[in-house]
Amino acid sequence: MIKKNLLKSITAFVIVAILAFSIVGCNKTDNSGSDSVNVSDSGGGAEPTVENENHRFSYKETNEYLIKNGTTEYKIVIPSENVSAELNIARDELVRLFKEATGVTLETVSDAGKSHDANGKYISLGNTSLYKSSGLNVDTKTLKKDGARILTKDKTIYFIGKTDTGVINGVYDFLNMHFNFETYFKDTYTLTTGVTELKLMNYDVVDIPDIEYRTKKGILNASTSDVNDMMFAYRMRSLDSDSNMLLPIHSGNSKNSDWNINHNSFYFLPLDEYFETKRNFYSVAGNQLCFTAHGNTDDFNLMVDLCAEKITNSLQWYDPVNYPNYNAVIPTANPNKVLVDRIELVNGIKRVAVCSNPTTNLISMDIADNRINLTAQDIDFSVSANETITCSYDGEPISIGFKSTFLVEILSNMDTPTVVVELADSTRAGVFKPVYDDKQTSATLMLLMPMMINA
Repeated sequence: MIKKNLLKSITAFVIVAILAFSIVGCNKTDNSGSDSVNVSDSGGGAEPTVENENHRFSYKETNEYLIKNGTTEYKIVIPSENVSAELNIARDELVRLFKEATGVTLETVSDAGKSHDANGKYISLGNTSLYKSSGLNVDTKTLKKDGARILTKDKTIYFIGKTDTGVINGVYDFLNMHFNFETYFKDTYTLTTGVTELKLMNYDVVDIPDIEYRTKKGILNASTSDVNDMMFAYRMRSLDSDSNMLLPIHSGNSKNSDWNINHNSFYFLPLDEYFETKRNFYSVAGNQLCFTAHGNTDDFNLMVDLCAEKITNSLQWYDPVNYPNYNAVIPTANPNKVLVDRIELVNGIKRVAVCSNPTTNLISMDIADNRINLTAQDIDFSVSANETITCSYDGEPISIGFKSTFLVEILSNMDTPTVVVELADSTRAGVFKPVYDDKQTSATLMLLMPMMINA
């Protein structure tokens, strides 16, 4: 549980307006118009790969066929009741693009009166009666907001998501795996066509987006009724509205004060409050913030603290239970992971921090080769200290600075022998979690915004 005084260490500059574009080289070009199309008589697509626990594209051929001699016995199954708009889109996109790739139209039937049948040849979308009776038990909570699972049971393919948006994403994964489907613009996508034969695969696919919230803005909004225009945001997997996702920031210290969700720099640091006394916060003209404080480390770190207080207030006023979308302030794409003894790290920080600047309490952590090198210095008194502790590290070498008092407070409020620290880079918030049995992390996490390290 995050204590009130710990909340002040939460990241100060949070940007939650992300488009997750996939940019890859390709040798198959198509759009729905007249561009060239590669033609093949058998499906293929991406090779089966396992990237990490969030992206596992595992599938092996069986002796059965999904398509043979240009025909199929398979039918799409959707729930007979309460079919969401998203599930209809999943079905329509599968039918539309499957037909474009194979020339075969998949028939759709409802699940009324149906249950899993070892000999049934179905493509089940969502929480159908087939899935409920299949014996498959996917923990959909692990799929987060719109992750997907694709599984084969006997001869039936199951597309499963925590939400039906996840089912849509599973459909796009399927189309990519077998027909190289990849979208680049509203009228530009790759798709292998002329497929007349495709084996049924034994699927064990997991695909969970690294960035949970992805905004739908600008060109992602449809401007015509053309289907490719309408589906562009879905195919780019960017559907979130920033008005429902970005954390409101208030100009004052009361929830009754003015607020805004974007273009709110001066809500963090109001001009009338700081311009005269803290000019380094702003550009020379005073019409925007200077996010480096003109190179003044003390003013920069003060900016971070003041902005963190504003975020702290908003997190308290807009709690994640009643405002779940605001969990987006928690960074999720953190490829660098440190597993370390909590007590050893706390004690090392305390020893080194004695020589840190008493104003900033800055301590730097250089992490590489399963070692953390802790360094602190106070230039005014010409003192410094460093200490190296061992850890288990998975990631690229990284140097990052933190306020030592916040580090000690965070780590002291955890009760496990081991903690994991997840980092993206030296400018983004670190995520601290207690670890149980060196494997399973708890639901508790704490965030700490890094500080600028003096050159």
